Amino acid sequence: MLISYLKTSLRSLSKNKLFTAINVLGLTISLVSCLTIFNLTITELQVDGFHQKEDRIYRLLFDERPSGRPGARVFSTSGPPAGPTLYSEFAEIQRFVRFRYSDNDIVQVGNKSFYETGVFYADSTLFDVFSFKLKYGDKRTALNNENSVLLSEELATKYFGDQDPIGQTIRFNDEKLLQVTGVLNTNSSGSHLDLRIVIPFHAFEVPAGYPVDLNEWSWASFHTYLLLEDEANKEELERKLSVFTKENLPENIADRFTFTIQPLEEVYFSAYNNDQVRSGTMGYVWSLIAIAAILLVLALLNFINLSTARLINRSQEMGLRKVLGAQKTHVSYQFLIETILIVSVSSLFSLLIYETIVREYIDSNQHFLVHLFVVLVLAIPLSLISSSFPTWNAWKVNMLSALKGEVRKGRKSSMIRKVFITLQFSIALTLITSSIVVNNQLDYIHIKDLGYDKEQLLVIETGGNVPIDRAPVFKSVFSSISGVKGISFSSSLLDGNHGNVPVRPDGYDHEEGFPMHIVAASPEWLPQLGVELIAGEFSRSQFPYNSRDLVINESALKILQKAPHEALGISMQVGEILEGNVIAVVKDFNYASTHSQILPLVIFNPSVNIEHIYVRVTSEGIDNTLEALDKEWTKISSNLPFTYRFVDEHLDSLYQKDQQFRFLIQLFTYVAIFLAMFGLYGLVSFNVSLALKQMAIRRVLGAGELKLYLSELKLYFLLILFSAVVASPVSWVLMKQWLSEFAYRVDMSLAPIIMGVLLIGIIVLITISHLIIRAVKLNPIVNLRSE
Repeated sequence: MLISYLKTSLRSLSKNKLFTAINVLGLTISLVSCLTIFNLTITELQVDGFHQKEDRIYRLLFDERPSGRPGARVFSTSGPPAGPTLYSEFAEIQRFVRFRYSDNDIVQVGNKSFYETGVFYADSTLFDVFSFKLKYGDKRTALNNENSVLLSEELATKYFGDQDPIGQTIRFNDEKLLQVTGVLNTNSSGSHLDLRIVIPFHAFEVPAGYPVDLNEWSWASFHTYLLLEDEANKEELERKLSVFTKENLPENIADRFTFTIQPLEEVYFSAYNNDQVRSGTMGYVWSLIAIAAILLVLALLNFINLSTARLINRSQEMGLRKVLGAQKTHVSYQFLIETILIVSVSSLFSLLIYETIVREYIDSNQHFLVHLFVVLVLAIPLSLISSSFPTWNAWKVNMLSALKGEVRKGRKSSMIRKVFITLQFSIALTLITSSIVVNNQLDYIHIKDLGYDKEQLLVIETGGNVPIDRAPVFKSVFSSISGVKGISFSSSLLDGNHGNVPVRPDGYDHEEGFPMHIVAASPEWLPQLGVELIAGEFSRSQFPYNSRDLVINESALKILQKAPHEALGISMQVGEILEGNVIAVVKDFNYASTHSQILPLVIFNPSVNIEHIYVRVTSEGIDNTLEALDKEWTKISSNLPFTYRFVDEHLDSLYQKDQQFRFLIQLFTYVAIFLAMFGLYGLVSFNVSLALKQMAIRRVLGAGELKLYLSELKLYFLLILFSAVVASPVSWVLMKQWLSEFAYRVDMSLAPIIMGVLLIGIIVLITISHLIIRAVKLNPIVNLRSE
């Protein structure tokens, strides 16, 4: 019996090649897309999942929310005493580990020097809390010696090739000789902690000029993680931490902050992360999952539409089988086996395409068997759902009507097929509209006036290793280079990675101070950027810089509640760093990404080290200018690598996740359009074949070709209009939600929806016009003679 069903199914599928090809291709593309999205989302969701004690690891948060203060903040970092003190006070805490992030450090290996990011100082309990593995070295002793260092596999290969690097030495920041005691396994890439270089915490020294020490609770710059005992209760521990904070921390801190703890599984998607750790958004994950579901639904709608339309051509077959004694279950088996064959072939093709082509571009370590399981999980319900609709329609076919061929006379699409076509158009239109809005927003970021000129501006890294008294030398030498228009110095990279301290203006009744971002910059920096001056002057001094000069932005001015000229001369205590006087007020400019609102900013003159050298260059002869800068840099700082970046390129990197989202939504929009139009093509070809005799009669009665063409086309454009009604509110809500992640964004309008409708209309016109035109132009005599 099964063999008979298989033979009949193969004969039916081979006879209807267009139907078979459309469904196989549509399902294959959908399944490949689903496998791609599965790997992208599983990679996001599995971050930190490899840690064996994940359910007992918590991050310590410095939380201002319980104070009820307006604009209360939550810091993902805390003071250096927090870890050891809480460990000694609470039996629920089994272990702790602290991390201190360091950026743009210089690593020297032999005669080569490199600037490196992702440097962490970590307690020796690192491996007691987290399950990082070492490719080389012993994790029990790897961090015991303060001159030890752990490297990622990538850096170990970069420095020492493929050999075992244990025992090799590197020079760190031109000061310390560190011995390699371990190489971190690649599973570290599955962590929110991007550990590239790890140095023992007890080797950490407070940077020169910092008015704090390792006993300062308010120095919230240390990531602290707690490993709790098995029986520990999170809520009870948080209650105890709140009491501890009030009783033991300094009053100015205890009145504002308390400690809370965050499960490790929530850290990667947390809103409290800073730029020192990797992070993701659940919106990105849910968007990808929604797209996968949409593509599967499109392929399913294609299959159902074509199957039910094709049933008209198979009505006599169904009627004859019923007359010969076939039961409803036999008809069901027939459609089910045909569907299984199509889904099976599509599944095999999708696995082959993904494993041989797509996998190479996806960062995933999932095994082939996992992909096979995913395809099976999708294929089984697809087979059942796809076969149920044509089976249900076949059951309703009247035997006598089917044998007489009367079922073929009902050429108009059933209501359910019209609904399905409308759904396909709606889905495609939603994706097109979303793609247009995403594209507009990211283009807007590039053209938005940031409040400064980012073009032809490069930044030379110093790693904070150049004393400020060397500034005149760099300025004199670089200014003499043809193609250099200006030099300045700053601690900022205009990416929002700034310090945040309480600022206490003189005469204001606000003991805790107002939280403001801070930037150390030379007097030339703001003029060089082209930031607009509102009041005062950028500088009242030449080198050495006046450490008491302060510049504030408009957002800081709003806190002072004064007119710009009235703010001049106000004395302000900037954290524990300095006390100075406001000499200028500047217009707000985006010193961080447009995801964030412009916040209060205080700019003061650097007094210790130079971190970044800003160089404005001309567009002509840029290669020669860079070569000259490199040459002069080597003369002045031969022990430091010449590393630079262009500001506009660096700012683009802030939107890497958004750019990836744009690429994916555009890619899958094309796929959705292709699926919808390919299915429509097959359906229209069936409908037109059924309408040939009616067209012939109308031609004989005098109807013109244009009239016939427009009458056939009218239905599909009415369906497009209905789909616009369905898709418009959905697109509007989804894009409003996505745009809410940007502080500065484009306005939602009807334009993207109108553009989407027009695009769908044009694609439909191109897709089906030639089918209708070919049918209209056929000789009516031939069609009237045919059965």
